[in-house]
Amino acid sequence: VLRHSLINLNTGTTWTPDDDDDMDGMATVVPRHNLNVKNVTQIEKDAILVCYENVVRVVNLQGKIKERKKQTSELQFDFNIDSIVCLTDSVLAFHEHGMQGRSFKNGEITQEIIDNSRLFRLLGSDRIITLESRPSSMLECDSGTLTEANQGVNLYILAGHESSMY
Repeated sequence: VLRHSLINLNTGTTWTPDDDDDMDGMATVVPRHNLNVKNVTQIEKDAILVCYENVVRVVNLQGKIKERKKQTSELQFDFNIDSIVCLTDSVLAFHEHGMQGRSFKNGEITQEIIDNSRLFRLLGSDRIITLESRPSSMLECDSGTLTEANQGVNLYILAGHESSMY
């Protein structure tokens, strides 16, 4: 169970769904561990996609895994996710050396880019997906200048995927 609080922007009040999950029935508080959440996106009126560590999970408004017809509620990747982009039937998960797309229907890999000689970073995904890459050997100094100025930074616009959900 993912514990979260909802805030009513009209009144500023906070509501935490069903605090009973914090107890084990013996008046003992159930310990929870903190998640390093990378992204939270509302994908349906009653479903929230949460990305942390190497997991993308769809939960309901109470924080429990959402049962979805013909679609998986959890995708696991072989890398720690830096950022994600939600598409209508899949998710693109970005890591430092590339990205991987996985289908919500069966969890299979739909697309993948891996280049260990480069570092990748998602810059934006509002209307178009923009990606930056730079050589792995390129380091920034404290002054903000690059140590290897002869190697450039590349910008990419990803094409060939379905429109993002939002």
